Amino acid sequence: MQNLSTPCLGRIFLMFIQVHTFHLFHILVPQIIIFAI
Repeated sequence: MQNLSTPCLGRIFLMFIQVHTFHLFHILVPQIIIFAI
């Protein structure tokens, strides 16, 4: 049971990190562009 649920949790965790990083990237890039200009 634990061996079955661990990959699923890992996949959800990876997806969450990916989405969170993308969201953070989306917020940071315009600020960097504005700061550069």
